[in-house]
Amino acid sequence: MHPYLINSVFNFTEEPCSRCEGFRNERDSARRKNQILEKEIQVLKKKSEDYQRISQELQKGLESVKEEQRNLQLLSENLEAAKKEQQEKIGQLKRKNEEPEKMIIKNTSEFEKILASEQKLRKVLDCLEKSLANFKAKNVDLENMSEEKKPLHEDRNAERSKCDDLTAEIRRLNLRLSPKMAGRIHYYSKDFYINGVVYALTTNFRGPNSTQTRIIATRSSDEEGKATDILENRVDREIVSGTKAEEQSWWCVDLTENYALYLTHYTLRHGPKTNISYLLNWRLEGSLDGQSWQTLRRHDNDRGLTGNHPYRRCTWAIDGNVNAFRYFRILQTGKNSSGRFGIFLSGIELYGVLIEIGS
Repeated sequence: MHPYLINSVFNFTEEPCSRCEGFRNERDSARRKNQILEKEIQVLKKKSEDYQRISQELQKGLESVKEEQRNLQLLSENLEAAKKEQQEKIGQLKRKNEEPEKMIIKNTSEFEKILASEQKLRKVLDCLEKSLANFKAKNVDLENMSEEKKPLHEDRNAERSKCDDLTAEIRRLNLRLSPKMAGRIHYYSKDFYINGVVYALTTNFRGPNSTQTRIIATRSSDEEGKATDILENRVDREIVSGTKAEEQSWWCVDLTENYALYLTHYTLRHGPKTNISYLLNWRLEGSLDGQSWQTLRRHDNDRGLTGNHPYRRCTWAIDGNVNAFRYFRILQTGKNSSGRFGIFLSGIELYGVLIEIGS
């Protein structure tokens, strides 16, 4: 029964009734239940609001996860594109490394058509043979002179040494003489002569430090000086140039993609002015691509650069019939005269037949 009706009944009659007390109790009980129900309704409303808020947060979280998935998909696509681009660059580098060898093969076929080059080489051989004959004649004259004339004997020994060098030069050039060969001949006559290949490729293009120089020098590390110090033909200033004291140190000369050289001789000049750290153990190597190397001459405890003279120099011949190379590298294989690793040089010169393979 509604509390309002209960109140109306009791207000309508003033007669005492035994049932009135029961009605009052029911009214109070109904009021309490109503209050309890209202509280439960408030609790349920609050829970409903909490559920709605949680639902909204979950919805936002779901949207965030979807956005992250889209970002991951985009990142995956970018990585795939970068991987494809890297593979294309690797392919380009491989093709670029194959170009020097292809250029050599292509130009070799062209050189075979130029037979006039043989005449140039023949003329050089004729000149060398005439010089050899002159040296032999002079040597005979010196031998006929009195042994008391010591200066003349010294001249005779010097002329004999030159005669031997010319004989060896003719022998090596004959080994390389072929109708297929074409190029400029840079024959060896003395150390750091102006007929050297390094001198030709640096002097004709404004010196070893010029950006137009058609020859490049690099080395394994820098301790003193610059790698290009090795391209100096003459010591017009004090040069101290060398790598760090590391094993497997090297010094390399690159004739660039325009040239390759059939090497017959090479000359080295010691680096510091003082008589320390002389190169003793090394290999001279040649390469077409700068990756695969062929040993041209091995030096074990070679004391050609040792001595009391500043900037000591020495020349070595390359025996055998070797190929033409673009790169020439000095690779240290043991410690120097000071018991340490590291290469100290102030000059290099190359001799032989230089062929032009590009421009």
